[in-house]
Amino acid sequence: MATDTIYDHPLYYDILFGFDRGNEAEFYHRTFSRCGITPGESLLEVACGPARIARLLARRGFRVTGLDSSAAMLELAREQAAAQATQLATLCEDMTAFSVSDPFGAAYNPISSFRLLHSDSAADAHLRCMAEALRPGGVYVIDLGF
Repeated sequence: MATDTIYDHPLYYDILFGFDRGNEAEFYHRTFSRCGITPGESLLEVACGPARIARLLARRGFRVTGLDSSAAMLELAREQAAAQATQLATLCEDMTAFSVSDPFGAAYNPISSFRLLHSDSAADAHLRCMAEALRPGGVYVIDLGF
């Protein structure tokens, strides 16, 4: 019997992690700018959940796609983006086994979501997917809180 987790309840997750994410969006924006990635370019938020940071970056002019394995999380993200008149694309895939047809200029993995990769092989698979998902010279920023 499977046990529910916070990831099975997108609204509760959003309430739990619903604090202001403006500083993180500013950090990613400045980091990408220093690397030559400017508004108008495509970004990928990995393990986006309700995509709070993605929506903030989209309002700054980036073309953002949120990747998450939870269709329910992505549905909430799309609903909230629509309510804010914000463009947000979504991709419902596992972060260890996905591919994209158009590579991204940059990507980021917030809230220490990299920790969700519970083995070396999962981390390796994810990083291989990311290498394929970024254009040459693309940048990947991983938030690692300890």
